[in-house]
Amino acid sequence: MAFFPARLEEVAAICDRVAHDIRNQYTNAYQPSIKAKRREYRSIRVVAAAPHRGRLVVRTRTGYIAGGVPSAER
Repeated sequence: MAFFPARLEEVAAICDRVAHDIRNQYTNAYQPSIKAKRREYRSIRVVAAAPHRGRLVVRTRTGYIAGGVPSAER
């Protein structure tokens, strides 16, 4: 996400929004049941629901490349 304030007065509201987003982040992880082939693309779909909270918004990437070289070996 990028912000381009036109006036200095807009910066405080942008900082509030960024701080809110940071406070409301979560990390999810899973172990796939089928081992990935090298450089295989895997789709991601995340759905969130909570009683009495209305519509929830999830921002995530659409997938990832599995079975690649671990980042420490690059």
